Amino acid sequence: MPAGQTVFDGDYLTAGIGVAVGSSYEGSDDYTVSPLPVVLGSFGGVDFQPRGPGVALDFIPDRDGAKVDFIFGPVVRARFDRHNSIEDEVVKSLGKFDFAVEVGPFAGVQVNRLLNPYDSLTAQVDVRWDVAGAHDGMVVFPSLTYFTPLSRGIATSFSINAEYVDDDYADYYFSISPTGSAASGLPTFSADSGWKNVGATMLTAVDLDGDVTNGGFSMIFLGGYSRMLGDPKRSPVTSIRGSANQFFGAVGVGYTFAQTREWGGPLTGRLFSPPSVFLQDRFPEPLPWLRPGRHPFCPSGAPLWPVSPPARFWLEPQQRIPA
Repeated sequence: MPAGQTVFDGDYLTAGIGVAVGSSYEGSDDYTVSPLPVVLGSFGGVDFQPRGPGVALDFIPDRDGAKVDFIFGPVVRARFDRHNSIEDEVVKSLGKFDFAVEVGPFAGVQVNRLLNPYDSLTAQVDVRWDVAGAHDGMVVFPSLTYFTPLSRGIATSFSINAEYVDDDYADYYFSISPTGSAASGLPTFSADSGWKNVGATMLTAVDLDGDVTNGGFSMIFLGGYSRMLGDPKRSPVTSIRGSANQFFGAVGVGYTFAQTREWGGPLTGRLFSPPSVFLQDRFPEPLPWLRPGRHPFCPSGAPLWPVSPPARFWLEPQQRIPA
């Protein structure tokens, strides 16, 4: 959106908690319920976005009104697959796996205002390596996301994504050794690198006061589907004990905090409207009758005072200018 018209144009934080339903391990046909915390936002020009149980930091600030923005920064993600919540007793007999911590860079490009003034299309890719000594492998995660508001109170995004894994990752999670075969009764299997899955995800946020631009409470709905591919699909933990079709769903509530300044005093101010009087460099210091507040014509909370010294703001024609 144009700069200054929403709480998302400056520093903001969205924090939420929800309930998620997902497979008990990659390739499982058993499902478990778990809490789902969500944190995303922007501070000082650095955007941060969730990555499963993890976060990605975009260190390239978005430019006001830019058609194209670039994305680059670090990403970290924890992976608890087959570390807990294994429902299948046969798969559980293969042993409890260590949790992984995957770290690496991510990069991408975002194109703004494709079909309307507020939508965007983002292509990005993560490259992550396990640094915790679990699978000791590499994961490549490309994604393509389209975001658009459906109304002033509802916004949605649709993503397609895939995961490529190397030999170490595939072997750790999907191979079955002779020892594992003896313990579980499953046939031995050797998994190699390749595309692990491809999927799609849809997220919808419904603002509870009907205006997504001013922050506050919102309901969040998330649904996803992925299809296992290659050796991860052929592995006995998927082909015999599980399913190649993987589903995910979540519902939660979030709250968006943002820095806002409220307008006060006898003048009626307006930003981003045709002015009748424009005061520039008129008052080098804040006036005593101006106080921080939310301006009634700018409910998104765009900062009116101080904008930057010297002061710049609009006045309505019927109002007097103090001497």
